[in-house]
Amino acid sequence: MEPSALRNEILLRVQAHEATGSGHYLEDTKLATGLDLALTEIQNQLLILEDEDKVDLSKAFGPSYGVRLKPKGMRALETPE
Repeated sequence: MEPSALRNEILLRVQAHEATGSGHYLEDTKLATGLDLALTEIQNQLLILEDEDKVDLSKAFGPSYGVRLKPKGMRALETPE
């Protein structure tokens, strides 16, 4: 999967998680399991999304990250790149 497609898929999965009404951050370990990719690859893409101001990362999960959408991430899903 191309990196930009992977980032879009991550945004879609975070959006789906938030649509369930969960007020919790989605853990990167759950993203990695669902995408069948190495955790480090997911984390690298999350850092790019954070740099693009599309997600909010919580790094208080130890070596893992928690992720939530920011308005730019929501907007990116309305108008995919």
